Amino acid sequence: MINDNGAVFGTQNLTKIEQLIKQTRNSEIFRKNVPMEASTGFPIPLRKAGQTFIILPYFTLIRKMNEGIFAFPITSAITIEWPTGKLVNYQDLRKVETWKGVVWDRPVGKIPHEAIVGLTYRDVMEKRKELMSMYDQMFDKLTEGSAFSPEWEERFSSLLRLLMEPFLEKYYRAISPKFFEYFLPVK
Repeated sequence: MINDNGAVFGTQNLTKIEQLIKQTRNSEIFRKNVPMEASTGFPIPLRKAGQTFIILPYFTLIRKMNEGIFAFPITSAITIEWPTGKLVNYQDLRKVETWKGVVWDRPVGKIPHEAIVGLTYRDVMEKRKELMSMYDQMFDKLTEGSAFSPEWEERFSSLLRLLMEPFLEKYYRAISPKFFEYFLPVK
């Protein structure tokens, strides 16, 4: 999950992807279609017709007093062009045939997930910032047609594995099976 309210991070020192996430949240298409309580999931790259796009998935978090914060399935996605941030598509996944069996009103997990429970808030934010910087590098390299070093891929995968909520992984995989099979292979 990405904290995209801007208040925690301010507007300076944001990575390009963080800026685009913030810009997208302020867009008319977001305001008209995505619930304000929705959180932005991890960006998903898409290469199509020689261009690089970013799919931004959204899911809802609900805080229940004395119980915690509950996450619900990814319900929608906005696709933007890299690096311009031009919005090119909105998709309500609740209306997509392949997502018909999803129970939308039932929580799928609780935040924070087990892998990060023992980390401090500062540690999580530092790892998140590193991952967001790596996303910038990823989108630039995809646009250039450049390859990633094995060390880069290993670090990206380990950060994504640590920070991604495991109970949302199947929804991410449904959006982009190839990307997640490559960077988060099923063991």
